[in-house]
Amino acid sequence: MIEEPSETPPERDAREDWLSVTQILKLAGLSPWMDIDLDLLRRGVELGLDERRLRYLLNGVDPEILERKRERGVNVHMAIADIEHGLDEAWWAGESWEPYVIAYQRFKAETKYTASLIEHRVYNETYQYRGDLDSLGMLDGKVEALIDVKTTVQMDPTIAFQLSGYAGALPPNPKRLRLGLQLMKDGTYKIHEYKNRNDNAIFLAALTVARVKEGLR
Repeated sequence: MIEEPSETPPERDAREDWLSVTQILKLAGLSPWMDIDLDLLRRGVELGLDERRLRYLLNGVDPEILERKRERGVNVHMAIADIEHGLDEAWWAGESWEPYVIAYQRFKAETKYTASLIEHRVYNETYQYRGDLDSLGMLDGKVEALIDVKTTVQMDPTIAFQLSGYAGALPPNPKRLRLGLQLMKDGTYKIHEYKNRNDNAIFLAALTVARVKEGLR
């Protein structure tokens, strides 16, 4: 009996163990879900309550509602990726979240935006962290824009630090715009630009805090 040679599994990328931009901001306390009474959380867990559900309830959010919003965001991001990849079939037609996709199409048409990277993982080799940016491309073929897409009613201010983290993992471009694209349920959109030069320093400070906290676990 002749044994077929076994395939050698691909070598795992050690960079996948680096903290992500999202993890960094959460560990550093720069997250809209971090303002929790830790004593209430501790007592609730001791009483046998699910910690994840309890965290959301303490923040005044029903986890089922939050899960539906998460699914909406995932679906909208998938649709946007297909649009940028040139897929002709509008598989999102008739879905409850279709207006958010229409809002993106309107943004794309009105700004002549073309993405070069979509849902793309990036790595900062110097500071050793990773991130998954939503979109990087050109506005009207003239200005490079790094975009984070949201389907939320309000834009959290920490998006500025999130985008700064992604920008730090890209080749330098002082003219690159950092934009939050807020897609609305009525099919419209809003663009939020983040210009504060201190955002990168804040993100790197958050990285330091996150590493300290990670080391204490």
